[in-house]
Amino acid sequence: MRYEYRVTKYDPSKRDWDGAYRIAEWTEFADVGRRFAGRVLKKPEYLAIERKYTDALVQFLAEAEVSHVELRNLETAGLKIPTAKTWRRKRSLSLAEVSRFARLALRGQIWGRLTAPRRAYVHFGWDYYMYIGLSRPTPNAIAAARAAGLFVELSRSPYARAA
Repeated sequence: MRYEYRVTKYDPSKRDWDGAYRIAEWTEFADVGRRFAGRVLKKPEYLAIERKYTDALVQFLAEAEVSHVELRNLETAGLKIPTAKTWRRKRSLSLAEVSRFARLALRGQIWGRLTAPRRAYVHFGWDYYMYIGLSRPTPNAIAAARAAGLFVELSRSPYARAA
């Protein structure tokens, strides 16, 4: 892909020389109720950040004129059986379904590669990382994500397969 990004809640200025994030911060839904930097992470705060990610993802895809993505390499270990079966039947996801998938992926309940061949990919990594690759520029989505408080960095997904 020509345009590849890492989208996170993590300020790049707080990374060390090797790119590791230096601040102890929450990294998953299971951290709700735990203390970080003297504050307890509450569910509404978590949900607000999660919403920023899902909104940003939909904005990136919409601006790149990607209305559906294919779901590949699905893993559903964290889901209850009926919900897992529903996702296993899915092959193509609309943007609304992408948003639901992203929410579950960010919560560590599901994993998979989202792709629109030669046009886009979306991968979710450990510790609340989201990778987006696009064939078109998306300056408005980048600006909106940054205005929402997310950080958009040029980065190839570590989950991208070699072409």
